Amino acid sequence: MIFVSVGTYKDGFDALVEAMDQICARLSLPGLAQIGASQVVPRAMQWQRFLTHQEMIAHISSARLVVAHAGLGIIGDVLRQGRPLIVFPRAQTIGRDNPANNQLPVARRLAEMYGIGLCERTGDLEQMVSEAWSTAPNHVDYPLQCDIPRLIQSFLCSLS
Repeated sequence: MIFVSVGTYKDGFDALVEAMDQICARLSLPGLAQIGASQVVPRAMQWQRFLTHQEMIAHISSARLVVAHAGLGIIGDVLRQGRPLIVFPRAQTIGRDNPANNQLPVARRLAEMYGIGLCERTGDLEQMVSEAWSTAPNHVDYPLQCDIPRLIQSFLCSLS
């Protein structure tokens, strides 16, 4: 199953819900979407508006592929569960009504660090999903480590 997550942003993420619903329909792939406040309601995928964290982890763990917005929470959960991941970041202009919702810079950095799939254009998503569905391993060993000790050491060395 493909698990799709758009998070809890107040406006949802219609573009991701709609694109993944169409992709699942065209490719006959089973899917479950957490759609939040999105206005688009999937027809080809099962869906729920919101899930508890425990439910999210269960769906992530059982998914063959996860496609999600580029929120740090969902990315961290997917990496810890070792599931194949494609992120489709919200890339909106930052302004008064949208103070901090451009997910693209962090998504690019995390894709570089961990080798997760990064899709920046809706038109590229179907090919990425198709390839990931047919080639993704059952489990991904992401190189997760904490670099806090290195940061502290670097800071302390800079004081001398």
